[in-house]
Amino acid sequence: MKSIKFKNILATTLISSIMIGCGGGTVTTQKSDDKQKKELVSQDVNKELSYDKEGKITDIKTIGDANGVAYAQDTIFVSEGKNGVEIIKIGYNDTISSEIIYTIKGINAKSVILSKDEKTLYIENETGFVEIYNISDLTHPIKKGQTTKQKINNAAISANNTYKYIPKGKEGLEVVNISNPKALTESTFNKSNAYDIVLIEDDTKALIATGAVGINLLDISNPKQINNIANYRIRGSSVTGLSLNSDKDILFVATGDKGVMVFDLDILLHKLGQ
Repeated sequence: MKSIKFKNILATTLISSIMIGCGGGTVTTQKSDDKQKKELVSQDVNKELSYDKEGKITDIKTIGDANGVAYAQDTIFVSEGKNGVEIIKIGYNDTISSEIIYTIKGINAKSVILSKDEKTLYIENETGFVEIYNISDLTHPIKKGQTTKQKINNAAISANNTYKYIPKGKEGLEVVNISNPKALTESTFNKSNAYDIVLIEDDTKALIATGAVGINLLDISNPKQINNIANYRIRGSSVTGLSLNSDKDILFVATGDKGVMVFDLDILLHKLGQ
């Protein structure tokens, strides 16, 4: 039996000039014929998480199309175009449950990211401006202002602070060596679209959101020569947002009109031949 640990203390995993944080609980896996299950230990209560053969635990339906997703404080923040941003509390029971606790309306939300301390939410609107909300109280976000026109950068930085991976949409993935700020070097992986990225397996691999092509698994062990390993396509969906919990074993995927899909990362990677 394999054991996977979810920390209750949140940790930051996606970093840019503004960083995204994550969180979770404690889990053990076992197999059955048609389903695989996880035993979740949280607050001295044993629970089981069920998931299918591809690792999908559940679907979280959203009011509008899910364009982007950020995870922190056992909560997901989903940008949904003209429907604004849904703030959805996540629970760990026999499956992953969800409850809408607030909707930020009156904004055409393209994407979302969180500050490192997880108390500030940044929302890029349809005109390219970034609106800033204090989310210290998740049930009562307070608008603090708006930046000048700029694009939210869903970048990820390696744990050793050497490489920065910047999704550039149809231009692919930009890789910047930031070890020497006075002599930055850049390279580009342009064999697929890249709208969002999460780093996994000690920063030797990455998952990127590629739009209609789904999720690509990349080998980034040599950042100067990135290779595509495998692809997971979600039929009829365009994947534009990804987010992980702090232990990097639960993956939240923004899939447009199908809402947010939730995967067990280990099982999904097994499906991709890893």
